[in-house]
Amino acid sequence: PARVGDWVEGRAEVVRQTRSLLFTTIFLTVGDEKILRASSIAKIPSGDGLSYGKARLAREATES
Repeated sequence: PARVGDWVEGRAEVVRQTRSLLFTTIFLTVGDEKILRASSIAKIPSGDGLSYGKARLAREATES
């Protein structure tokens, strides 16, 4: 495990991408030592619906 004061770095690696899903493996490391490995599945927004519009507006606000 990491100790108080350790620099913990996280990296996500894409394992597979389909039209609507993204499969990743996530690693947390301290130096060269891996302290955590996790897998995740994320839904890629389709471009329709209210949540996609909110995400687009938030992104545009940060870009300007």
